[in-house]
Amino acid sequence: MIFKNLLLLNLFFFTTSLNEETILRNELTSSYNKYVRPVENFEDSLEIRVGLAVQNIEEFDQKKETMDLNVWLRMNWKDHLLTWNSSNYNVTFLSMNVDNIWTPDVELLNAASKPNIYILDEALNLYNDGSIFRSKPAIFKFACSLDLHEFPFDIQTCTMKFGSWTYNNDLMNVLPYEDISKQIDVLPTFSHSEWGINSYSLKNYNESRLCCPGKNFSINEYTFELQRYPHYYKLSMGMTISLVIVSFIIMLMKPDNVSRTGTAVFIPLTILALQLTIADKITVVGYYTLMDNFFLCCFITSMFVSIESGLIFSLITTKSNLIYNTFCYVFNIELLYKKYILSIINNKARREKHDIFIRRLQESNYDRSNDFIEESDFESTIDVLNNIRNTQESDENMNINQNINQHLSQNTLDLENNETMINSTLTNRKFGDLKPKDFDMDINIVDKNIVRVINFDNENLLLSLKQKLVFDRITEIFTFADNICRVLLPIIFVIYISYIMSHEK
Repeated sequence: MIFKNLLLLNLFFFTTSLNEETILRNELTSSYNKYVRPVENFEDSLEIRVGLAVQNIEEFDQKKETMDLNVWLRMNWKDHLLTWNSSNYNVTFLSMNVDNIWTPDVELLNAASKPNIYILDEALNLYNDGSIFRSKPAIFKFACSLDLHEFPFDIQTCTMKFGSWTYNNDLMNVLPYEDISKQIDVLPTFSHSEWGINSYSLKNYNESRLCCPGKNFSINEYTFELQRYPHYYKLSMGMTISLVIVSFIIMLMKPDNVSRTGTAVFIPLTILALQLTIADKITVVGYYTLMDNFFLCCFITSMFVSIESGLIFSLITTKSNLIYNTFCYVFNIELLYKKYILSIINNKARREKHDIFIRRLQESNYDRSNDFIEESDFESTIDVLNNIRNTQESDENMNINQNINQHLSQNTLDLENNETMINSTLTNRKFGDLKPKDFDMDINIVDKNIVRVINFDNENLLLSLKQKLVFDRITEIFTFADNICRVLLPIIFVIYISYIMSHEK
């Protein structure tokens, strides 16, 4: 019985409350005009408090330089036409539809398209003192100009400008919340695969417009500093650097190896393909970005390796008249000829010295059979070497050493005589008249009148001595230049790439 009485009592109060809310709504809206600014005096300025809560970045189109930002736009104002005495009605709060009452036209002034409000039926919170709270969840698309000088280690600054589209400050004043925590905040659910928010700030100022001279419009400007996550781009940069390192390793091959050029030429093409995968992600700009400088450095370096390898291979392996005619007037041929003859004499002297040393060992009175039992015995071998050293200090070997020194002195004298003879010959005769027999040495030079009976296409078989000296000098010079490139090019590349990577924050 008691339960039934309580149920009837609750139904009574619920019905009474419904009746009060219905009566209150009818009373508030009976003479309400949603097109009239809700102020007591028309000359009064209506104050609008605005706050922004950032939920997520929906899209950042870098080619179009636009951003879609998911935010909750919060606004508070007071409607003096929608107030009631809570003591007369048992109601302190009403939910009102935005289409039934006046709402401020606070818009995103730098919008790129119409905002996407993603709730089915937007409502407002109305309190008995006329205070209204509106929270509008929407995706705002706005323009964001990019500064890509330090891409992919760049930090972008994007701004959103909110203000009234129609009312100036004399009619409506748009201001941020007095509570700093409500002015702008980033929700804990914020996340994006490529961008993170470093900082954000708010600036309130007045601006004038051409439509209304002498009138100011209040603006709330929200600034976001976004930093790019460079992990994806660093991966591409790492692969590109590895390709350049491969080209440096290829440079270690001999310059006369044709495989060196054939392999190095494919590396710039691979680097170009990696660069094209990133080019579609950002807009075309009229300046060089950090990534452009990086790929340009890698491409030029690898291309230089290919060109340098091909040129040096051609210069040191192609025995053509064009190369000979180009360099024959650069070098002193007579000097090259002199050095060539002296090198043969020196080689002959070294061979004679070696023969004398062998003959000295054979002529020594050293009896090997008495000094060791088996040659495979290591300790006996050491004793033999010690005995040889002791024997060399004997009087008999001293005489042999004297003979060797006399022979070497005679050989040195012969070298000086040969050099004098060479200088005399080069002075008195033209280089074209010189022949190997003038130097009394065995020089294997093929005469131009010889007929080849073996089908062999080695170009060195048809070279004259003069041509051989020129091509040998060319090979020497460009091999030295290739060695310099092997050292300097990696050093310069590492220094420049380190400078680029140092821009990462």
